[in-house]
Amino acid sequence: KPKAPKSAASSPSPSASAKEENGEGSYVRVPQEEQSNLSLPLVSKPDQQKMSEKLKNIMETDWDRAVQENPIWNIIGSVISFLAACVAWVILVLLGIPAVGFTVVISGLGQFYQALGGNEEQWQLLVAGADRPEKISEQCNREVGLFSEAIRGEGLEKNYWYHVRNNHPVLSIFLAERGHPFSPVERFVLFLLLTSFGYLMAGVKVKSMSSSSSLMSLGYSVVCITLPSMLLQSFLRYIS
Repeated sequence: KPKAPKSAASSPSPSASAKEENGEGSYVRVPQEEQSNLSLPLVSKPDQQKMSEKLKNIMETDWDRAVQENPIWNIIGSVISFLAACVAWVILVLLGIPAVGFTVVISGLGQFYQALGGNEEQWQLLVAGADRPEKISEQCNREVGLFSEAIRGEGLEKNYWYHVRNNHPVLSIFLAERGHPFSPVERFVLFLLLTSFGYLMAGVKVKSMSSSSSLMSLGYSVVCITLPSMLLQSFLRYIS
């Protein structure tokens, strides 16, 4: 019998035939006449507006709502921003002017030292320390690397004294290894910083804890003066 012709419904679609030609897992080739339908929006314009308004409400913070409901919060925010800017400016002036002055003084002293016939490299070692490991001794490199035995072949007593004279806040200003990355000038500045911080915290202690017990006073000294000073010293040494 002659075979019945295949209907249009049973004929494979162009996309299906393209998939069969390319093999399973490959992309599907879309005919040219069907590509125009893909550019149609999936969501109507009114729905898009509703979605954007809903997203805006979700992203709006409580502060924005409070400002819209009561304008006084806008004034409060402006005042807080102004006070924060004033505090930042005061801190910048208090720290920036002394730093600039100290830099000018050090630079002038360096020029005076060189005018008297001093060596520029020696002055750089005094002010900034050595910038490369080969410029300092092996024991200094080992001490900077936090080796317990900085001086090879020596006993505990000599290594301990070497560690003390390179790390003590006062003694290291005068007795540190020549060319140590943490220079004598930086150590002097650290000493001034630690002393100022200690006086400040001691004044706070006298004003606020004058009638407290000796144990409370000791705990305040350890927590608010000793430990922060040790952490600050270690942090600055690490940076250097």
